[in-house]
Amino acid sequence: DTGVPIATCVKRLAGTTYVFAAALREGETTAKFSLPEARKAPAEVLGEGRKIGGGGAWEDRFSGYQVQLYRFDPDQ
Repeated sequence: DTGVPIATCVKRLAGTTYVFAAALREGETTAKFSLPEARKAPAEVLGEGRKIGGGGAWEDRFSGYQVQLYRFDPDQ
């Protein structure tokens, strides 16, 4: 849903890449992400105990104002 934009920020710390994403309005949407440097392993969704993606691209569902934190560990 283009009416629910997703803001993102990418940071690196000690070789680990983090992607922060947040829905900026009420409503539900699916966001598609692409991070070519994270092709090796899927991302850990912090605080949710699940993994997502792999191959440098993934998509995830967001509800109103929801925040997702993804971590790509280069050793995995």
